[in-house]
Amino acid sequence: MENKVKVTIKRDKEIQLIFHFDEELSLNLSTDDTVETQNFFLALFKKIINMDGTISLLLSDEVEDLYYDVSKKYISNLEEEIKKVMKEIPQRKKINI
Repeated sequence: MENKVKVTIKRDKEIQLIFHFDEELSLNLSTDDTVETQNFFLALFKKIINMDGTISLLLSDEVEDLYYDVSKKYISNLEEEIKKVMKEIPQRKKINI
């Protein structure tokens, strides 16, 4: 089963990627605060570890600007890393990632 997760870009005084799970997760692209980034990744992995099947992150944004291009590449790289990591988690090895 493929789990499709919509991702949007929030353009305010800070630029954030919003991941639309049952509870939204946000990644602040405007900060270099490693604790904030670590907390995002911990929350993200808690979400996807409990999912059955694969995950697909779908960037949905009406403005194709530099933020869009950077976010698209970031999401693509993130999906590849998720696939690698999830194969190493014992309870997920039997699930097609």
